[in-house]
Amino acid sequence: MVITPRVLNRSTLARQLLLAREPIGVEDAVRRVVALQAQRPGSPYVALWNRIADFAPERFDEALNGFRVVRSTLMRLTLHQVHADDYRAFREAMEPTLRGGRLHDPRFTAAGFTAADADALLPGLLAHAA
Repeated sequence: MVITPRVLNRSTLARQLLLAREPIGVEDAVRRVVALQAQRPGSPYVALWNRIADFAPERFDEALNGFRVVRSTLMRLTLHQVHADDYRAFREAMEPTLRGGRLHDPRFTAAGFTAADADALLPGLLAHAA
């Protein structure tokens, strides 16, 4: 079977729920598209409204408040929202890029902040967050 560019294009759009609004739950939609751009508070709502038939914003609020969907710096060092069950895999995959992107930022290097400095701060930050 030969997959034409058009078939590949259509299947990609279908997987991303971009061909038609579908009767799918919020959490399933988030998992299906992998991650929602979340730099601006309204962006995930618009993305889901365009993908889910009869989208109810309060369902997304419930998923966020119940920590079933979480917001974090992930792909391209920007804020995204992902299903909580997928978060750890994405975070672990992105950790070297996230760490390098921050530690090699001129704002930190100009001040003399090093990876060793960051490592020394980590236990205290984790204790504070616990």
